Amino acid sequence: MSCCGQRMSGTMFSHSATRAAAGAAPPETFEYTGRTSLNVVGPVTGARYFFARQGARAGVDARDAAALLGVPVLRRVNQPK
Repeated sequence: MSCCGQRMSGTMFSHSATRAAAGAAPPETFEYTGRTSLNVVGPVTGARYFFARQGARAGVDARDAAALLGVPVLRRVNQPK
């Protein structure tokens, strides 16, 4: 018997696999430069991006990247190709 966390994990994996199969752009890496932690919700995808501490990095869906560039304590680490 699985718990709700396992079901959620499977659902998230399926969603990611579907996007990759559809030819979605690879994620862009952002680094947090603030002092505490930060949660950001992507305005296009609704994805939640969590940065636990200064220097933390997260892969951001390319559709949300332009909006996250406007967050003063986030910087893009890699440039899209």
